[in-house]
Amino acid sequence: MLIDEFLPTYDVSNTYAVTVNDIASKVYPIVKKMDISDADVSMFLFQLRGIASACEGKREFDLDSLLKTGFVILDEKNNKELLLGLIGKPWTPDGCLVDFTAEEFKDFDKPGYAKVAWNFTVESAGTGICQLATETRIQCTDDEGRWKFGIYWFFVSSLSGVTRKEILRVLKSQAEKVVVEVN
Repeated sequence: MLIDEFLPTYDVSNTYAVTVNDIASKVYPIVKKMDISDADVSMFLFQLRGIASACEGKREFDLDSLLKTGFVILDEKNNKELLLGLIGKPWTPDGCLVDFTAEEFKDFDKPGYAKVAWNFTVESAGTGICQLATETRIQCTDDEGRWKFGIYWFFVSSLSGVTRKEILRVLKSQAEKVVVEVN
């Protein structure tokens, strides 16, 4: 997986998955668009953190909106995996986000920071079904960052899990939605 290439060692990892009643090649475009506007709890938490302000007053929150918050597409395997990255100090009010390119992500080691890799994978799980999963990995660049992140993570880890699970449920719902045209 791409996440293994970009962040093979990490301090924290969380993985969640759902089964989707559709084939992977039809589900992946939903993941790639990543319209999570209907993830109400996640959107509320994003607004508290100031992340949803990237929407500029619009109701939509999709991949483009997420990229405006500081995430970078690190890599992609078409119809299989989308990998996003973020570098900053999430324990601070503004996150102290770092501007970086995908190429710079792997080698970034400035003390006091955390590197976040967040992927979405879609894999066939049988005839007409697939598994949609997400994994988030965090690697701190030094002991001080690890200590500060540990305190932060103690308070937010359960909310992070709620967010990831809700995002998967929303993407699953979008993928399974059947559009019926009435003539």
